[in-house]
Amino acid sequence: MSTQEPLTVHVFTENDYLVVQNRLQRRANPEASTGTGLNNIINRYALITEKPVWAGEQGDDFVVRVPLI
Repeated sequence: MSTQEPLTVHVFTENDYLVVQNRLQRRANPEASTGTGLNNIINRYALITEKPVWAGEQGDDFVVRVPLI
């Protein structure tokens, strides 16, 4: 992301899920990630609901779907 290409995040509900979506903007020199943040959300939701958290790429976007509880 940059001033010329700002990151735009869309947050909305859809079919009993909170959806957070933004356009993929790959870095020229990606930094290593542990994935702890997403794994933490997935594991915590697994303790309180059987509905899964989903995170991944859809077309040109990165999307996270979190069940509404």
